[in-house]
Amino acid sequence: MNKYNKQNSFTLIELMVAITVFGVVASIAFGAAASLVRYQTEVITTQNVMSNSSYAIEYMERALRMAHRDDDGSCVDQSDTNYRLITVDHIRFLDYQDNCHEFLLEDGQIKEGISSDDTDANLGTPVALTSGNLQVNNLNFVITGDIHYRQPRVTTSFQIEDPDAGTGLFLQSTASQRNLNF
Repeated sequence: MNKYNKQNSFTLIELMVAITVFGVVASIAFGAAASLVRYQTEVITTQNVMSNSSYAIEYMERALRMAHRDDDGSCVDQSDTNYRLITVDHIRFLDYQDNCHEFLLEDGQIKEGISSDDTDANLGTPVALTSGNLQVNNLNFVITGDIHYRQPRVTTSFQIEDPDAGTGLFLQSTASQRNLNF
């Protein structure tokens, strides 16, 4: 009797069809896995941008909300004033601990300076609030209301992006001063 039974063997054509089908299924699975990895990377990058921007805007708004009037003008260079715009991307105010405080855009990052007293002479080198991996563009402060006597409001807006990934956000928030000037 023949050692090789025809009923239990594969022909060359059947073997080639099986290999081709396996190759197609494997390439589809690999493509789907690679797509999921790219999508996960985009989500992580977007989450990083959102976390940094959320922290920065909430931190600045809390500090701006707690500001109070600088009666002698030692911080904002004008007596009986709450906030001073140095430039549209640089604001200075007296914080709730009577320290001169500022936020500014420098080298593509939002930075903060806090003086050891109520004057702007001891502000020192500003410290970054946002990650060095991200680029902040167009930081803008707008003060509305009477900055001398009524409850002023500060609108803060900026654009932040991850230059490597091309993801970014635009944020805007308005804080009204809680320490009323009466």
